[in-house]
Amino acid sequence: MKCKFLPLTGLTVVAFLLTGCLEAQIGKAIVGGVILGGAALSASKAHHKDQLSTAPTSDLQDISGTWEGKVFDPNSSWYYQISLTKAGPATYSGLDSFVLEEKKPNIPWQVGYSVKQTFTATFNNGILTYSNVKNVNLPNFPQVVENLRLIREKSRDSSEFVNNNPAIVQREVHLKRTTMALAPALVKQEETNKAVIAANTITDSTLEVESITYNSSRNNSVLRYNDHGQMTIKLRNHAGKDLTGIQINATTTEETNGLIGYDKFNGNVNLAKNSENSFNAPITTNFSVPRDSVHFTLVFKYNGFTVQRQLALPTESYYKTAAVTLPAYTSPRLQAVSGYYGIGNKPFSDVSKPLDALAAGGDKMAHMWKAVFLSMGYGGYKIDEDQGYALAKSCISFVEEKARVGDGEALLLMFYACQMGLEGEDAKGLGGNFLEKSAFAGFSPAVYDYALLFTQHRDYASAFKYLLKSYESGVKKAAEVIGYMYEKGLSVTNDNDSAIAWYRRGIAFGDPDATLWLAKLVAKGHDNTPPDINKALALATEAAAKNCTDAMIFNGENYYDGKQGVARSIPTAIKWFRAAADLGDRQAMLALGETYLTEGPGVVKDERSALFWIKRAAELGSPKAMVVLARFYNEGTVGEKNIIMGRYWYNQAVLNGFARPDATGLNAQAETFMNFWKYADFSPSYIYVNEYGQKVADGDDGLMNGLVSGMFGAMANYYGHQQELINGLEFVGKKNGYKIYGGTVSSSLMSTLQLHQGQIINIKAYGIISTGMMSGPANADGLGPNWPEYRIIKDIPCSAVMGAVKDTKWQFIGQHAFYTAPKDGPLMLALNAIDYRNYKGYFDLVIQVPEN
Repeated sequence: MKCKFLPLTGLTVVAFLLTGCLEAQIGKAIVGGVILGGAALSASKAHHKDQLSTAPTSDLQDISGTWEGKVFDPNSSWYYQISLTKAGPATYSGLDSFVLEEKKPNIPWQVGYSVKQTFTATFNNGILTYSNVKNVNLPNFPQVVENLRLIREKSRDSSEFVNNNPAIVQREVHLKRTTMALAPALVKQEETNKAVIAANTITDSTLEVESITYNSSRNNSVLRYNDHGQMTIKLRNHAGKDLTGIQINATTTEETNGLIGYDKFNGNVNLAKNSENSFNAPITTNFSVPRDSVHFTLVFKYNGFTVQRQLALPTESYYKTAAVTLPAYTSPRLQAVSGYYGIGNKPFSDVSKPLDALAAGGDKMAHMWKAVFLSMGYGGYKIDEDQGYALAKSCISFVEEKARVGDGEALLLMFYACQMGLEGEDAKGLGGNFLEKSAFAGFSPAVYDYALLFTQHRDYASAFKYLLKSYESGVKKAAEVIGYMYEKGLSVTNDNDSAIAWYRRGIAFGDPDATLWLAKLVAKGHDNTPPDINKALALATEAAAKNCTDAMIFNGENYYDGKQGVARSIPTAIKWFRAAADLGDRQAMLALGETYLTEGPGVVKDERSALFWIKRAAELGSPKAMVVLARFYNEGTVGEKNIIMGRYWYNQAVLNGFARPDATGLNAQAETFMNFWKYADFSPSYIYVNEYGQKVADGDDGLMNGLVSGMFGAMANYYGHQQELINGLEFVGKKNGYKIYGGTVSSSLMSTLQLHQGQIINIKAYGIISTGMMSGPANADGLGPNWPEYRIIKDIPCSAVMGAVKDTKWQFIGQHAFYTAPKDGPLMLALNAIDYRNYKGYFDLVIQVPEN
């Protein structure tokens, strides 16, 4: 016999395992009970038929009352009576009796022999299934556990119970309801059941839906396109008892409703007796909100009983017309931007001067075009996202109104407005609808940009199709992309000659990007043509003269590497990288920063400059720079150590698809599984003692011993190693009219972010944590209705991220929420869990605060 020393707290696990095994054994005993007349007499009856009938299931809803009929099998026939009284929405209490009427000699019982038994049953989808069967008059008689099907006879409009057990197909049952009255023994049970049903039924008088309201960001009840607000349901409990597990389900009549997040209501809530409470769900809308109104249906269920409410909210849809009108390409504005696109055989040119002049003259559409080119650093503009955003913000209302009435040019500009964040961070992925609408109407620049959108989604066949279409419509800029697709064999057969031909078409237009692609092909050689680095550098220098920053980076990398006969020159590389960085190119900034970390001839390691340029590249969206910057902050070797900032920048790289998510939580769950098998010992005999040497359990079941020892070992390992708590919020910077904060929470924090009453902030939480061996992993939305006993705030899911201003009520944040400050004060954030110290993993936060 072996002896295991176990922590005393492990007794709960033993109880859990033993209870689970006991329930499984009881279940087997019930299901495996003896079936009366299992060998059946019905073969001697002229009306014998296969009882597993294909007749249609009856639509009868309430089967209360007394049912009478016959049971036949090959050896006997019995009079059979069932009396049923409703105990719940799909449950019944019952009493049945069998009286032997005919038998064969091998049956030991005499004619007139009777058996009575009580039972509970469920009735679902026309199937009546017994459970909890008890014999009344003959305790030793085998229990009869029925499985009956209620069918509708084809010949007349009546219902009949027949056998539904495929294991005893020879058994024939015929039962029809003869009266709604119950057997006398069930009358008292019926009164009890009625009282139970009444106590567990919700009606308009027991669960009052006091109000369902919606409040938008504009402080009204209109569901406006691309907006956010909060729906609130106010419930009052008149039942005189706690209502636990009220299910709420929200749906809309409209299939395309333009709503995001209204399903946050779907789940369970609790309501204390004689109390009222409000339940909130954040709702975000996109640009597909329908006209006139959206119709909600909210269903509240409790113990199978239902209360339903409808709510119609007025809407403001985006489009005022379905038609799209195209501008004249001869307009001064489109003539200006044609210098970039090449429409009308116009050569590639600097668009900044004509656009600046038009914008200065009050052309708001020219303002938006200028903002687009500024944000991307195209058309002769130096990249300046902040200036581009500010300029676009000054004219977005005008552009938006033109797009709403179907202006094709404005629709394209609205696509870019979404990409720039002018319609909010959540709208960045929603602008494709504007682009598609403009492209389908035939606006040439939109057709080209629509093709580029397909390349981002790796749908190269569609991209190639629309690139050809845009080139044929006059967009010469498409030539360099078509050439690239031929070079790489994207949806077309690899053909370097065709690639060069298309590159030369782009070069004839004056496109520096086409010149650069040809330079790269020349540098590596192709087919029977050897590499020519000198010619490649000359082509790239030609492209760089037109402010092509990628060409500058190409030259810088060649001088940094010093390959293919090019003498390595770090100072020359820095010169090229710096030229591109000064034009706002984030990849050049990253390259420049990494070069400053290099030690070698002609260069001195400069960590301060390296941090400056890499941080700037990360701020402009370089995912690799984000990873490098995160390492700098985490290690503190280049600049000051800051774990919160390190986690923020690494999470940004994750969101950009460049790095793997923090797997601390998921790894903890996987390690628990492995530790179970590591510690499981299936030896046949154990005595379990606690740390004081006292016996707490014993067992001679090898399987049970293995389960218990594995569970205890895994628990000791999991709960014996607590992670470092990381809680904090840091100001990151300003972008697009918002102050950006990054943070991490693993328990709770009081931030230094001061909010003002009515201020609305955008909070997003990322990550997966392990909440425990049994409760498992969770995202920031928490564990739903499970584990309520471990919540701090009872109406917020366990382990969910929640927020509040100091001295106000905590509110659910989850993975995403727009939080409205109820008063002035510092923002607090926390996990809704009393046992957070046993958690593994962290939630990383990004908070946007409007600057004004």
